[in-house]
Amino acid sequence: MTGRPPHDRRFVTGAVAMTNQRAGKNEMPMMVKASHDLEQIVISSGLLDDAPFWWIGLMYRKGLKNDPAPEIRRINKQYGELPVAFEIDVRLLYRQEDETIYRVYCASALWALIHVGRKYELPTAVLESRLAELGGWPPQVIHANPTET
Repeated sequence: MTGRPPHDRRFVTGAVAMTNQRAGKNEMPMMVKASHDLEQIVISSGLLDDAPFWWIGLMYRKGLKNDPAPEIRRINKQYGELPVAFEIDVRLLYRQEDETIYRVYCASALWALIHVGRKYELPTAVLESRLAELGGWPPQVIHANPTET
């Protein structure tokens, strides 16, 4: 097992803007809510029980496309982190209702976690089931104003 982080979290998310698109007022709260809810699923599913890392740090790169696969970096041995990042199409979040934003963040994170599970031969059945409930990846979003996408 690797080192331990200076916190007790097992799944943490963050985001970086790759465009000039402004975030909606509830976008970050929905990302945080999705992160907290998914952390409970990660723990209860046993995803990290036999993992060679302690926690997963997921970075959303808010750009203009959906990456076909997440970038999974080397394990940080000092803190036990597995850094994961991928680009998500910011237009999926533009002018959406809170529930849609929450669903997009959940679906994209589950998709990335499933890739991690497959790479490290960890259990992903619960994650795959939850992703199917959300409609899979990439999420199908009806834009509020199709001419502005």
